[in-house]
Amino acid sequence: PPRNMLGKFRQNLAVPPKRIVRFFFSTTSPLRSPPQPPPSKYYSRRNVEFLVNECRSLVPHDDKFPDAGTVSHLLDSAESFVSTWAHTDKLFDSSGVPIYDVTTKSVKMSADSKKILDAYREAGFANMGSSGLGLPYVVQCAISSITSSAFTSQVLGHFVLTQCAGNLLLAHGSQELVDLYHEKLITGDYFGTMALSETQAGSSLQHITTKATDSNDGSFAITGTKMWTSGADHDLTDNIIHMLLAKIDGSDKISLFLVPKFLQDGTRNSYEINGLNHKMGNRAVSNCYWSLENATGYLVGEADKVRG
Repeated sequence: PPRNMLGKFRQNLAVPPKRIVRFFFSTTSPLRSPPQPPPSKYYSRRNVEFLVNECRSLVPHDDKFPDAGTVSHLLDSAESFVSTWAHTDKLFDSSGVPIYDVTTKSVKMSADSKKILDAYREAGFANMGSSGLGLPYVVQCAISSITSSAFTSQVLGHFVLTQCAGNLLLAHGSQELVDLYHEKLITGDYFGTMALSETQAGSSLQHITTKATDSNDGSFAITGTKMWTSGADHDLTDNIIHMLLAKIDGSDKISLFLVPKFLQDGTRNSYEINGLNHKMGNRAVSNCYWSLENATGYLVGEADKVRG
């Protein structure tokens, strides 16, 4: 604009322009947002809240969906967990790695693993679904995206595996098996695994050779070997529930079985941990190769229905 117009504008201002600038950028200005904590180096809180609260076409909201304030408090809890425990992650590359005991053929985990997993469980994050915090799945994912962001060791992967095992059991297991194991899995009192691959059958599961023989008492005797099973053994929980793939005698198709580390009478199931696979990452979770010799397993879902 012409200089004379700009000059007249300045003359009409009740407050000099420099004071207006200082007002807008002053920390005490009512037009300025309150001070925010420094951004995390692990995740973007703004991105998480944007996806949950504002992407309504991607995240459908109903009457049961928590409001933005509740979501914010939940994410605060997740951030607090990360702030408290993130420093332990580097320990799992050195002193915190799983140790295999050749004498007992078992895996011992570090004390730090136990502490952080107990803290996660006590915070309610192990059971965020309908029987726990009752959160929609997308909010569960938002919380998990924060809590897991600081742990490249994947120490919290124990709960991911367990949630998968629990969901699989609930969707396809008999009511008897659900009553026996599901509650313990979703609360994190038991941990679960996915025992799929074998030495000769990584992603090509149609080539597995583990066999299951009907014991005619509601169970199967399972014999074979498994490879690359994350969380196959540890001393973190009272029991480990394996969701294991095998072929029933006489069939070339795959079935799913539940194989507990300890049976209902407290006896140890008939399998051995033969050793650990030492990976470059995910070092806070044991990764095992193991063998079964007439181990007791229970059919989950219909026989011969798993696609390999």
